[in-house]
Amino acid sequence: MKKVRHWDLEGWQGNWNGDVWKAIADLALTRDDLRIFTLNMDFGLAIIMKGVPEFKPKFTLEDIRSGDYAFFDRNREKLINLREPKYFKQVFFAETAKK
Repeated sequence: MKKVRHWDLEGWQGNWNGDVWKAIADLALTRDDLRIFTLNMDFGLAIIMKGVPEFKPKFTLEDIRSGDYAFFDRNREKLINLREPKYFKQVFFAETAKK
C-alpha cells in the first residue's frame, strides 16, 4: 500500500484512468438498445449511440464489476468492443446515409 500512496509502481508513467472500462462493459452487457464500441486511440474513446448492439461481452456482471486491471488487459477487445479509429468513419457515414 505504501508504494501506491507514493506512486512508486514499476512501469507506471503517471497515467491513470481508473475503472471507466467497467461502465462501458456494463452498458454493453445490460442494454439492448445501445450500440457501443471503443476506438483504439489515446486511452480509448468510447462511442455510445442508440441502436442494435453489435456485441455482448462474454462475461457476467460480477466478472466485470470485480475485475481488476489485469482482467481488463487480458480481455479488453471482448469487454469494450475495441476498434481501430477508421471504424468510426464507417459507422458515421453509414448512419448519415440512413437519414
